[in-house]
Amino acid sequence: MFLLVLYTGRDTKLILNQGSYRFKQSHVDRVVNKILGINIAIMLSMCAICAYCNYLFGESMAAHDYIFENAPASSVQAAKSFGSFFLMNNSFIPIDLAVGLEMGKAMYVYFLQGDVHMTVFDSDKKDLVACSVKNFNLHEDLAQLDYIFCDKTGTITQNELIFKAFKIVGPV
Repeated sequence: MFLLVLYTGRDTKLILNQGSYRFKQSHVDRVVNKILGINIAIMLSMCAICAYCNYLFGESMAAHDYIFENAPASSVQAAKSFGSFFLMNNSFIPIDLAVGLEMGKAMYVYFLQGDVHMTVFDSDKKDLVACSVKNFNLHEDLAQLDYIFCDKTGTITQNELIFKAFKIVGPV
């Protein structure tokens, strides 16, 4: 049996999936990225202000060349001072924050996968099946669910949605 598709139109899966892509991030990652962006902007503006002050000082040195004989041009001195101030002020960017968050995510994944309460018995395999985490951002977004929608369209495949349990701990 041979099949030949001559024209499929604009409704193919390939064409419909060529839309814009939204990079998925958790809420914590978005907040941390905003904080780091603000810190970088503050650090660069401080470096620029200090380099400009150094430029003004270099311009005033030109009047006193008997003290500063072989001083470089004030623009060169300001560019060098920008790099120096950048190195001095780079502690405004907490690199260990990002590393600590990623290590914490790895530990959460380890504890989720090793949790006994998240293990179920699979009657088809006749074996225990543990939680399998495939996304590091899963634990951050677990408690932020507002709605759960169900679209049951498995009439041919006989998909069955079986509600197992729901538990609320603490005051509601």
